[in-house]
Amino acid sequence: MASVALRHSSSAELETALLAYGMSGAGQEDARDMMVGMSLHHVVAQLIGLHPGPLFIQIADRLPGGAAANAMRQFAVREDVSLTAFGWKLVDTPDGPDFCPV
Repeated sequence: MASVALRHSSSAELETALLAYGMSGAGQEDARDMMVGMSLHHVVAQLIGLHPGPLFIQIADRLPGGAAANAMRQFAVREDVSLTAFGWKLVDTPDGPDFCPV
């Protein structure tokens, strides 16, 4: 989960979360709906000091071919990703930072 990776400032947890997210969409024919969720991982990467592009490419290469892997590769090069653009906001919770839809 992207929020857990943010709370721990962990690149390893973010990689695991993104891989799990990609695997969950691996059978989809149209992975555009995945972009809303991918935006969280993209923003968390930035917040913990990573460049999202290489991470997204690395994970896409580990996925079976198809729409999810292609969407992840396309998302890797985007520079317009923000929480607001994808309908999210960052909130403080008793457990630490988390995301909720706007």
